Order: sequence, then C-alpha cells, then structure tokens
Amino acid sequence: SFPGQTYSDNNGEYKVPVLDAYAKKHHPEVKSVPIDKLDHMFDSDPEEDFDEVPGSPEFVKRAEMADFEHPILAVRYKDEDPQLWVADGSHRLWKAREAGMDTIDAYIIPSEELESLKI
Repeated sequence: SFPGQTYSDNNGEYKVPVLDAYAKKHHPEVKSVPIDKLDHMFDSDPEEDFDEVPGSPEFVKRAEMADFEHPILAVRYKDEDPQLWVADGSHRLWKAREAGMDTIDAYIIPSEELESLKI
C-alpha cells in the first residue's frame, strides 16, 4: 500500500496503512480465501472511481509486478452479498486470478470494527 492510499465504503473513508496495521495487530491470522469469493472486485460499475481500471494496460502492468509476499487486506460485511471486499491488494488478486490460483492469503477485518478507523 501507499501512504496516501484509501479505502471507502458506504460508511466512510479509511487510510489503508492504518487498516493494514490494525489488521496485523488485531487479526494477525492470515486466511486462505477462495479467489472466486473476491472476483466481484473486477465487475465494472460505472459509479466506481478507480485509480486504474482493472484490466487496463496500466493496471495489468502493476499487477504483473505485484508479489504475494504480503497478504491482501479484505473487509468482511456480515449482511452483504458479496461479503468480502478488498481494501488493499487488487493487483495481487488480479495476478493470482490470471495465474489460475484458487486461493489468496488475506488479513480480514470485520466491517463493524471500521468505525473507529475512519479518516
């Protein structure tokens, strides 16, 4: 993640480095998440504001350089379908999917814990 990188949902905006540090401290167990539970991240949504459009040459170039040394960071929403959303690691997820991997390592933060982490 980058120092100024943020993640937002319907409840607020969060600094990714803060979420990452929180996850490592409070939810340090790395989970193996099926990639098909995260595939929705690449569905196009005209209202979504991407820095880079998934699948674009810029996005793919960054994804090719991504490594799997660091788990992705996901947020779990109890009452939503899909339940998991990627807060950090979309390039790693893309690379894993394109490589035919079935799972990816992730830190998972329950959404109800995000309130105190808002910007």
